Amino acid sequence: MVRQLGEAVDLIVGSPRGTRYGDSHPTFQRSRTVVDDRSVDHPADVTRSDRPPAFVQPVLVLVAALAIFEGYHWLNLIPTGSPRPTEVIFLAAVVPLTTGLTRRLEGAAPRSLCLTARLASVVLLFLGIPELIVSDVVLTRALGVTSLLLAGVLVALAVVAETAERRGTGNL
Repeated sequence: MVRQLGEAVDLIVGSPRGTRYGDSHPTFQRSRTVVDDRSVDHPADVTRSDRPPAFVQPVLVLVAALAIFEGYHWLNLIPTGSPRPTEVIFLAAVVPLTTGLTRRLEGAAPRSLCLTARLASVVLLFLGIPELIVSDVVLTRALGVTSLLLAGVLVALAVVAETAERRGTGNL
């Protein structure tokens, strides 16, 4: 992290040796632009890797496991009583977690899977809020099915992310 910060400062300010980070680093390419009869150097756009960050797969699997647990609870396969504090925390965290994780996968995963996960998390939130107030059997079962659907999509996204990571490193 410190090395990257130093290289970024070298890129902006210039290093004392007269070379900049962008002159020697392979991901930066210099291009010249003429502005007001002056020639200006600037780095070209850095190409984004299609590989997701390493933390995405474990967090996807963790959220999927929580979704399975909550789905089984809502389907009354795990009778524990209602409402529970973990249910409220899960409903509050599911949309931001799912949205943030699927954004990290946009280059590596199919867009339809990412959109399905986001949609399922939003539906889960909108079904969960009334269920906390009024316990309805149909609403509770719909929550369970939606939660298990979200878990399946998140596991599929984790597999796709792992495949993209292995393909990027050559370890298939």
